[in-house]
Amino acid sequence: MSAEDLDAIEYLESNEDATDADLDDEIIFLDEPQEEDHEGEQDEEGAPWRGKGLLFRVMQKRNNQEANAAEWLELYDKCPSSALVRLMQLVVDASGNLYQIPPETKAPFQYGDILLTARQGLRRTSRSYSLYWRNGSTTARLSSFVRCLVKALDAKGHAGNVLKEFSAFVLVLSESEVRSFRYAGTLVGLKVMTGMLAADAVRATDLATIWNEMLGQLFVVRRLDIADSIRCLCCTELALWLATYPAVACQLASPHMHWLFEALADTSSKVRECCVLGISRVYGTEDFRVRLSCLSLVAKYKQCLLLVAAADKEWVVSELALRLLAPLLRDSPDLWSEEEMATIEGLMLNQNRCVAQAAAAIFAQRHLSKEEDEISRIRRVVAFAERFPEYEHCAYLVDALIERSNVVLAWAPMAEMLLTGEEQQKEDGIIIDLLTRAVRQSITGAIPPGRYTKDLVRQEPIAGAKQTATQVLAPVMDRLLRKYEGNLASLSNLLELPQYFDHEAEQHTEHLPLLITWLQRILFPQQDVAVIRVAAETLKKVCVPSNWPDIRAILATAVNNYQVELSSWYAAGSDRATSRLMETLQLVAAFWRHFDLTKNELLGPVLQNLEQSLPTADNDNDNSNALPRGTIPLYLEMCYYGLIWRLADKQKDAAANEDLKSSLTAVIRAAFKMIKLMPHSSFPYALTTICDLFLLFGRNQQQHSRDAPYVYVPTIREFELLEEHLMMHLFGAAPDQLHPEEVFELQKKRQALTGYCKIMSFNAVPIMRFRFILQHYDKYFDAFGDLMHAAMEKCLNLNATNYGMTLMHTSVLVFERVLRASGGSGVRAARAPAFADLLKLCKRLAKTLNTDRLRSRRGVVALHRAGILYAAQNMGHRLTRRPTVKLLFLRVLEVFVPQLLSQDKLAVLQHLEENIPAELSSTCREGWGPLHRYRTALQLRLKFSRRRELPALCLCNGSEYLPYVTPAE
Repeated sequence: MSAEDLDAIEYLESNEDATDADLDDEIIFLDEPQEEDHEGEQDEEGAPWRGKGLLFRVMQKRNNQEANAAEWLELYDKCPSSALVRLMQLVVDASGNLYQIPPETKAPFQYGDILLTARQGLRRTSRSYSLYWRNGSTTARLSSFVRCLVKALDAKGHAGNVLKEFSAFVLVLSESEVRSFRYAGTLVGLKVMTGMLAADAVRATDLATIWNEMLGQLFVVRRLDIADSIRCLCCTELALWLATYPAVACQLASPHMHWLFEALADTSSKVRECCVLGISRVYGTEDFRVRLSCLSLVAKYKQCLLLVAAADKEWVVSELALRLLAPLLRDSPDLWSEEEMATIEGLMLNQNRCVAQAAAAIFAQRHLSKEEDEISRIRRVVAFAERFPEYEHCAYLVDALIERSNVVLAWAPMAEMLLTGEEQQKEDGIIIDLLTRAVRQSITGAIPPGRYTKDLVRQEPIAGAKQTATQVLAPVMDRLLRKYEGNLASLSNLLELPQYFDHEAEQHTEHLPLLITWLQRILFPQQDVAVIRVAAETLKKVCVPSNWPDIRAILATAVNNYQVELSSWYAAGSDRATSRLMETLQLVAAFWRHFDLTKNELLGPVLQNLEQSLPTADNDNDNSNALPRGTIPLYLEMCYYGLIWRLADKQKDAAANEDLKSSLTAVIRAAFKMIKLMPHSSFPYALTTICDLFLLFGRNQQQHSRDAPYVYVPTIREFELLEEHLMMHLFGAAPDQLHPEEVFELQKKRQALTGYCKIMSFNAVPIMRFRFILQHYDKYFDAFGDLMHAAMEKCLNLNATNYGMTLMHTSVLVFERVLRASGGSGVRAARAPAFADLLKLCKRLAKTLNTDRLRSRRGVVALHRAGILYAAQNMGHRLTRRPTVKLLFLRVLEVFVPQLLSQDKLAVLQHLEENIPAELSSTCREGWGPLHRYRTALQLRLKFSRRRELPALCLCNGSEYLPYVTPAE
């Protein structure tokens, strides 16, 4: 064995991340035998079937399986030993092993010797051994061949002799310690058992004996195998026997049906999924005996099934279990208690949309399918919603039911319930919430924020929903607003409804003047910010040329009232004046969000008031003319929208551009002053305002618009202030202190991080600065990982090389902190928990490079080259020189080796040799472990790459790669 092979083994066995299962999953073939030249010959799905053996013929779509079976039988009639060798070779080939059983092998066969010789053809086993069988069509072809073969054998009377011999070989293979052999032996053995059931051959005494022996020695043992994939095979095949061949299976396998239910408690989600699918398949059969046996076992294992449905970590399994419960509850309504059913129906509020819809189907089946009027059905939904008063759940409830029942689309009965009955604040509030959410989702197609879906495709609106909502609700809006004017939550929901009406419909236009009058009546004395903002948005949505004069009068009144109250406050300064000033400010800020108030010349005075209201660095209370602190966020918001409307103005001249420039600079300075002097009370609105202005007026605007009036270039100190502010509020607390129930606080943190991620995603600031945030990517992944990952994807698309360097400098940032904490000792640093955390961070960062390997190629190569230069700093080339502590950084680079393409690995190896020659570690191995591991990882990946025979290709010459330098600010 060569030294290179020994290094490979040493690397694999010393790899901290390689579990026993992983090592049992790595196929590495040594001394591959020469094969016939069949290059390009493969099945229609691209799987490379080696040689011209029986497996190759079975997998060809153009070959008929009955013809393959007949051909094999002809060979068996001529030479039984050769035919059996060919059949055994099929199983060996299916395992992925390249060993060829000698054709001259004669019976009686020594199965143990064959297996031992075959094992010498591989070093370890691989995850790729079952690649052939991951596609359902390939498994179906093998199953079809085995079924045809068993049928043909039974017809000719050869079944007993052949299957006895073949089953003995399969059993030996299924008991192997090598997982690939064990998988192939189990797969083929189970298919032989299925073929015997399909051919009805087990009715013969000798064949029934073979079948029962395989059941006890293969199925019973392998259903408890350590490999998840093998346990899945057993669950799937048992369900197939019971569902497809009930006449025979009921005698042979029905007593063992409980094995299928016992697998519900399996630790593997894949096994639980196969188990639930199998039970569904068995219960769907038409055989009464099988269904009855299944139902009795469901009653016995109902708690286990309920646990899978309600608490499984894998949403797919939970969804499948809920879909299984629907027919079970239809046939046996009393199977679960009311408390258990409440748990199942409560899953309509689950974060996963498919799980929620599966639970909604059960709820609709139990409560909404009865012969009742719509009002009674609506009350059942309201009664369910009342059980969860602590959640804002109506949006999730509507989303779960909208495709399962039309009860949430019964808007006319809902309006009738609201208008005719006595006001019941709790029940009416739920009905109004359901009504508003249903109208919004049916017309826009938007699912509720935070609900997980399988894809991000926007749902299609319901045809005719807008016209129906307009026809039913527009005529009664004034009556609804009058009745619920005093209930702020209901009023906010009702004010949102006109936003979704058909503004050209006659039913809407004739009621618009009355609606605008109601909006005006609600807005001016209103103090609730949520109501004000919804009403202002509705006023914008219903703004048509015919009613623009009325809306313009409302805007003018709001601005005039603010100016009057501001003067009154300066004159009196009383609490009453402060309260009225806040009311008018909230209204003007809400209007400025949707309407251009530039002509009112408000930006200059508002900016001046903002600067006056801010505290000073010396004393917070020394400004006697300062406006109330509560006005600061409102003034900043007004300044922001004032800048936006000025930016949108296409008629700006040079003077207007200069005024915009000075106003922008003043607003940004005021926001930074808030961050410095009011770090807690200004979070997150000051930070998000700064980030949005950086984005709108940053260098990216100059790249996309030649008419950009002004480009704001932030300073390094401004970047540092933003990052320090984020660090204090987002990453100051430990991850376990970010409690999900503190929704409002967590939402504020996520809002701030979103603002910062936006300026990174759109290249408004140097991507390299992202390293200060990415160093917390793993530790705070549950709370903020989705936001960071989305920004990282955008950064990768912008510039792969810069993104790779950002990941490298992120790793360096944490690595140097680990070195400082360990006192500069590489040995202590390597053993520190913080270094293990760094490797976990790098593994999570590396996953972002896997989405598109070609797109991220430049970044990965840049990361490795720069990382090697960093590790080689102050290394020198004297043979007696000890390695520097930075050599440990190669352990970090080792995490990113799998992301290298085949043609780049040799280039990285050459770069490593140029900067850290191998002879440096030849005289002494002490301290050079990271170099040996990194070089071995590169060589191993290169040696066993599928494309290793291709010449190494470089992205570009070495001079185009940047050396490691301190990141430029």
